[in-house]
Amino acid sequence: MFRPIVIAMFIVGAMLGGIYGLAVGKFHVFPHDHIKNAFGSLKRLSKREQAYDSTQSSLKGASINKIDTTLLMLNVAELRAPEDIEDLRGGGITSLGNNALIVTNEGEILIFDGETLTHSKIEAPDNGYEAYVRTAETKYSDYLHKHNRLRFNDLLFLDDGNNSRLAISYVKWHDDTECYVNAVSLIPLPTGNSNLKEITVNASDWKEIYQSHPCLQMRHDVKKGITGHMMGGRLAAMSRGEIAIVNGEGNSRFLPQDDGSDMGRVVIIPLDGSPARAINKGLRNPMGLLHDSQGRLWSTEHGPYGGDELNLIQEGKNYGWPFAAYGVEYQRIPIGTVTEYGRHPNSQKPAFSWVPSIAPSNLIEVKDFDSAWEGDLIVATLKSKTLYRLRLDGDRVVYSEPIKIGVGVRYLQMHSNNQILGWTDNATLLVITASPMVSSDATLDLVFGGLDLTNTLEEKVRGAIQSCLECHTAVAGGYAEDAPSLSGIGRRDIASGDYKGYSTALSSMGGSWTKEKLSRYLVDPQGFAPGTKMPRMGLKNDEVTEALAQVLMTLP
Repeated sequence: MFRPIVIAMFIVGAMLGGIYGLAVGKFHVFPHDHIKNAFGSLKRLSKREQAYDSTQSSLKGASINKIDTTLLMLNVAELRAPEDIEDLRGGGITSLGNNALIVTNEGEILIFDGETLTHSKIEAPDNGYEAYVRTAETKYSDYLHKHNRLRFNDLLFLDDGNNSRLAISYVKWHDDTECYVNAVSLIPLPTGNSNLKEITVNASDWKEIYQSHPCLQMRHDVKKGITGHMMGGRLAAMSRGEIAIVNGEGNSRFLPQDDGSDMGRVVIIPLDGSPARAINKGLRNPMGLLHDSQGRLWSTEHGPYGGDELNLIQEGKNYGWPFAAYGVEYQRIPIGTVTEYGRHPNSQKPAFSWVPSIAPSNLIEVKDFDSAWEGDLIVATLKSKTLYRLRLDGDRVVYSEPIKIGVGVRYLQMHSNNQILGWTDNATLLVITASPMVSSDATLDLVFGGLDLTNTLEEKVRGAIQSCLECHTAVAGGYAEDAPSLSGIGRRDIASGDYKGYSTALSSMGGSWTKEKLSRYLVDPQGFAPGTKMPRMGLKNDEVTEALAQVLMTLP
């Protein structure tokens, strides 16, 4: 009697355990985050023990995504990092001539030589990661820890003509006092035409030149680990042998107004060892820092829910946080510390603000990319997966052009060779170049040149197709906001391609376009696919419609 009961209890327990395990995996209930962090930490520690190898990825054969903007056509190639790299929200890029160095969230430093992305032999300084993991798992195992928040945030190549140096910023853990800071370290690099792939740097070779203060504690009040994602850490080269770092609020929204704190400020760091100095206060969660060609200092910042900001940093100014903001709390309630709801009083107002939030990351000034964009600012984003091109008139933002790129970009770098580089959270390097705009009219001229139409018929077809172009584009790789591109329609299945707004009626059709099907659709959209969004164009079953269908089927 006893044995069957034990077996039954075992079976029931196994079933309950399996059900709970599925719930942990699917719904992220306790202890999902602890398990995820533990395995992530083991994987990261294991990777650090591996020797450097020649694993690489190459631009050869990479797919090119064409993105149509107002003034330019962008060509975006995606270059995946070596397989052992799985970035987790962090990192930065710096250019060294035609090469670039990328630091990942975990401190792996990669080389982009214009074609391939490979491991370097440059070790990042020790940021206390292993000690933090050990302390978190032994002394504070009941806390919520996200170990990837102890991360590397930027790289900056410095060359004054006499000396070449590399600066790196990162969140650093002090295990003896159980607190963390933003740190900056420096290493000299060989001058001349040294092969980056042959440069070897050990973690102990770096010289630390800055630590933010105060050293921040874990959030013991709510049993949470470090808030390294609120530390900022972007770098910018200044003049006269100085660099700048922008610090976030860290673990307290009141530190940006505390005059004894570096947090919520841009800090100037002299490279000769002189004391660092903060030049402003009142920033929340800055994600970008730019020293532009006119000597201006710009910063991008995550606001709360709404109110992301572009700030023109000026010495002595207070940018308001936490007493001024255009947004609200994430719970959609007013921010208790803000003195005037939805306003930005008694403080330096942002040069531009985004409502709703776009989650800006860093920013660049466009130089030697294309004259149509020269001098513009480009702001990368995480949430909206969009680049924003800002046209300036003096210090004023004249307009903001959203450029949907389809992926969150953590870092942008204005590179050489007329390239913009972007680093994403899925460890992919974007290589962006520009092409002159090709108009739909130029594309159509090529198509009509290959058809045997009378002048009268061509004129009528051109008139009809202009109605199509009020919503669509005919350019290969072109992008239209509210309608699919007509490019290559003769080689596509019905309702296929990147466009996501097809009606259910058209999506359920199946099959490929033919000249006959397209003619029927042009004459009677609702009769062909009841419920389609396509309006009636007033066409008839005649030679104009037949020729129009032929033109569309022939588009490259």
